[in-house]
Amino acid sequence: MEVNYVIINKEDLDSVDFEMVIEDSVDSLRYSLNGKKTILKFKGITPEFLQDKEIYNLDKILEIIGNSDNGWINNEN
Repeated sequence: MEVNYVIINKEDLDSVDFEMVIEDSVDSLRYSLNGKKTILKFKGITPEFLQDKEIYNLDKILEIIGNSDNGWINNEN
């Protein structure tokens, strides 16, 4: 079963049911550099609390987080 990815705002974490996503707590999440967004992963049916969010596959989420313009990595040398 394919893993799906969703980017959510940190303030929306109160609505997350960690029984329905791969991560087990807020401590296991990856956050954007500014700390305002995080990524959730799930398999199968989209959890209700993520229904209105854009869903990405692995290739697309890697493209998003791999682009320094999106605020997930810092490419400054």
